[in-house]
Amino acid sequence: MPYDAYHITEIEATYPSKEEAEKISFNLLEEKVIACATLTEVVSISPWEGRLDKSSEIKFNIKTLDKYADQVKEIILARHSYEILMVLTTAER
Repeated sequence: MPYDAYHITEIEATYPSKEEAEKISFNLLEEKVIACATLTEVVSISPWEGRLDKSSEIKFNIKTLDKYADQVKEIILARHSYEILMVLTTAER
């Protein structure tokens, strides 16, 4: 099937450590529900518990087929260590 026949979704989240981001990346690759993962060190600044917090995080970007997007998002939410997190999905057409 030609590449343009696939519908791709990009999923993004942040992790507190490289180890946690790598672990979920390898898990999702082994489960064959993602095509690839890109991990990038970032600095995040946000309000947390009444103060501004600046912390190092790992930005996690993956690409998957649309048919796996909901499953991948559920896996990320279930296995993530943060109490509150955002998982951003963007469908590419």
